[in-house]
Amino acid sequence: MSSKKPVMSHDPLDDIAEEALGDVAAVPDEMTEGKTADAADDGGGGRLVLPESLTIGEVGNYHEVLVRHLDRQSEVHIDGQALEVVDGAGMQLLLAFVKDAVSRSLPVNWIGASPRLLGSARQLGVSSAMQLDQLQNTH
Repeated sequence: MSSKKPVMSHDPLDDIAEEALGDVAAVPDEMTEGKTADAADDGGGGRLVLPESLTIGEVGNYHEVLVRHLDRQSEVHIDGQALEVVDGAGMQLLLAFVKDAVSRSLPVNWIGASPRLLGSARQLGVSSAMQLDQLQNTH
């Protein structure tokens, strides 16, 4: 039997005061959503513009944006043209968002999707579940 001792016996981050972290959890401006000037307003159908980056470091904050968006809409319009950096966590969040919208009987319409988003969805086999199939033939 191995009698290995733990490398550390304490959490080194326990001593960091909340104030020292500052605005670490603040949502950057580019990750906020809302209606844009060219968004069609068809019964509360505001356009959700995805950020340039959606990775594991950003999904926690962006999840709140997506939930608020679903709570206010009768239809979901997603503009994913700017998304250039996405990892597995980001794709998982987007897939869960689309599935949640579908479970609420909210129509999901993709206004556009970046080649990176389309490629990642295709590679993971979730294009259909994310309803990106409608855009596959246009890119």
